[in-house]
Amino acid sequence: MTRLLLLCFLLIILTVKIHAQQSGWDTIVSQPDTSKSDSAVHVPLKYRNIHKRSPILGCFLSLCIPGAGQVYNKQYLKGELLFGVFTISVAALEIYTYNYNANQNAKALAAFHANHDYTYQGTSHTVKVALITPLLVAYFCSAVDAPVSASYLNRTYHLGKKKKEFTSLHISPNLINAGAVNKYDAGVSLVLR
Repeated sequence: MTRLLLLCFLLIILTVKIHAQQSGWDTIVSQPDTSKSDSAVHVPLKYRNIHKRSPILGCFLSLCIPGAGQVYNKQYLKGELLFGVFTISVAALEIYTYNYNANQNAKALAAFHANHDYTYQGTSHTVKVALITPLLVAYFCSAVDAPVSASYLNRTYHLGKKKKEFTSLHISPNLINAGAVNKYDAGVSLVLR
């Protein structure tokens, strides 16, 4: 189980490092943003040219897997943190329960061999509550934050409200070949763009 925890921890660190490299967090000198548009709202690069975020889908994804709604909203670090807390809490609870049960079974076996009566004691509720609390906090924070963040992103960065190009009508005179040599008909071309 310790190896599993270590593997989860290393996987989280690796994904954070990859995300940092892709987003340019780990560069020493940041390049100025020369792609500013005429709009008053500065839209970060990761939110440009994306569709509107659905708060319902974000909540549903977070209910299935804590942190998945944040990844859907392109908030990778927040999603990885919530998923990591959830995973580590589940692993710690499993390790504690396994070790406690093994310890109780060893005591019961020793009492059986010594011909003593042994009453099984349940697990400590205080420790279980302490291990379950971060799990529940990560789960509910993920489920609440995903739709709130999706609504905020839609409202702040005007996602889904793309500027539509005006359609244009071009009228130009053309000569149309009627199929016979040196015989042309005059016409008008209409092009709708």
